[in-house]
Amino acid sequence: MSKEKRSYLVVSELVKRFGRSQVTINTWIDKGFFPNAKKAGPFKSSEWRIPQTDVDALEKSFDTVSV
Repeated sequence: MSKEKRSYLVVSELVKRFGRSQVTINTWIDKGFFPNAKKAGPFKSSEWRIPQTDVDALEKSFDTVSV
């Protein structure tokens, strides 16, 4: 079975990608860091789906931050 390419990521994938906790990723979602994130279903426990474009935009903003 081939893995189809999706245009979204889920929280567990972002945990690995950013090296942050699930709580942190959920906080980012709550704060609007991923403005187009949607729940996969109607329940509170439904999985978040975060568009790849939102993830790319956040990563780009990290690259432009100066210290």
